[in-house]
Amino acid sequence: MLGNFVSVPTDCPQRDERLGWTGDIQVFAPTANFLFDTSGFLSGWLRDLAAEVFQYGIVPEVVPFITLRDNLPPRPHAIWADVAIITPNDLYKAFGDANILEKQYASMQQWLDKGLPRQENGLWEQSGIQYGDWLDPKAPPAYPAHGTTDPFLAANAYLVHVTRMIAGIAKITGRDSDATKYQNDYERLLKAFRHEYVSPSGRLVSDTQTALALALHFDLLETQEQKTKAAERLDWLIKWDSFKVSTGFAGTPIILDTLAENGNLEVAYRMLQERDNPSWLYPVSMGATTIVSKPLMHKLMVSGRGGTRCCQTAVSTPDK
Repeated sequence: MLGNFVSVPTDCPQRDERLGWTGDIQVFAPTANFLFDTSGFLSGWLRDLAAEVFQYGIVPEVVPFITLRDNLPPRPHAIWADVAIITPNDLYKAFGDANILEKQYASMQQWLDKGLPRQENGLWEQSGIQYGDWLDPKAPPAYPAHGTTDPFLAANAYLVHVTRMIAGIAKITGRDSDATKYQNDYERLLKAFRHEYVSPSGRLVSDTQTALALALHFDLLETQEQKTKAAERLDWLIKWDSFKVSTGFAGTPIILDTLAENGNLEVAYRMLQERDNPSWLYPVSMGATTIVSKPLMHKLMVSGRGGTRCCQTAVSTPDK
């Protein structure tokens, strides 16, 4: 947070682009809200997001938007664009202020009702490009979007999830007719998702940790038999991969919670404690506990904004 919460929530401070990537803050916001009072910072950024949504009709990949491809307009991407609904809801859950939902509601509707390109059945149109389970460790290094999980499975899992979420938001903000509409949309999309991606026994067309975690965590499976089968298969795949991280942007934020929710808490802890590459503790064991540079931390120390404890815990050096 020290390296990335500077004016806008950026993705990684070691690069010079310093852009407000929407997918990164969508993933990290719940942790940020837990650690600090982010209500002012993120609420301000969400106002920028709403302005971009109404200018371009969709949620850009980065906010404020700076074109990334030869002055072309932004492209719609699930998970990244879903920040328009998920992050205001995360702020509401963290701080209990429904005003953030009220202020962002119009931009939520613009994205979900008008900006998101759809098939006739309401699911994502498949002619575009999706980041999907971005940075799946098994994806080719040159093609980080080419993970083992169907990117449109991930996109549509999120679509079902955020449609259900906005139905709840509409209820909270006193929009009962909208709540009914979105609840009906959610049920229709859920049926379409199950038809497209779920086998009768509970297997997913992408037999991956991410696909199974999404289906379980977002409650996309219909029967208890399917849920049991999916949980067992997820447990098997994690053990097959020797407890290493085998998920990207879509799966990593939810994998441990999903295991805990489905009776596999001990597997979650075993996965968390894995030290081989790739794993959560591998970079820690190599001294990579932060991507804040030593010069930046030194400046913060000199200015009095860092603090000795912050410096000791945040900076990795050969002698510490």
